[in-house]
Amino acid sequence: PAPAPRPSPAAGAWRERGRPGASAPMVASRSRSRSRGRPAAADKLGPDVEAFLRAEPEIEERAATMLRSKPPEVQRMVLSRGGLSGTRNPTAVLVSRIRNAEEGLRPVLDTERAPEEIERFLIIERVEPHAAARLRRASKPVQQAVVSRGSLAGTRDPTAVLMTRIRDAEKETPPAEPVASQEPLDAAITNPYGADPQAYALAYYAQYQQAYPQAVQGAYA
Repeated sequence: PAPAPRPSPAAGAWRERGRPGASAPMVASRSRSRSRGRPAAADKLGPDVEAFLRAEPEIEERAATMLRSKPPEVQRMVLSRGGLSGTRNPTAVLVSRIRNAEEGLRPVLDTERAPEEIERFLIIERVEPHAAARLRRASKPVQQAVVSRGSLAGTRDPTAVLMTRIRDAEKETPPAEPVASQEPLDAAITNPYGADPQAYALAYYAQYQQAYPQAVQGAYA
């Protein structure tokens, strides 16, 4: 008998495609390629973020979505500050922590740096970046008042203690009042009745009438 025709490679390939599960290797390879594109840190922090959100059921969905969308560095800083139990508004506190983390990760420009004494204090104390940024933005009297209270070593939460010191110093240190200009005072001395000529004339006549009533009456007699 004549030998049976051998199937062409193309026909075999089509039959393989038609078999159930034949495309699984291709799907798996695509899944692996997508996972390679994601940062490894994001995959590692994902379960921790979800566990944090499950432990805080009072957090609104908008804040939870905000935390999920942030880079791993921001998520790590937020989670490192612990839970939100005992806070009056967990959603507001979480949003504030996210913004503080983003601010802390922003590079410090040369124009934003504080005097050398303050920068040395921040390097030694190792507070969180958002607290360091807050101290850099404070006025010089507030900075001096904070640093003069000594080191933060031995405190339970150096960042929280620093923020409290800043708030206390801002309350105790009134804002500097602007120096009043001398021009209005000089103008008042030169012309005590203002710049209006009519008002000046009326005021001058009233003073003259009070000083010399007989002369005024005689002039109009």
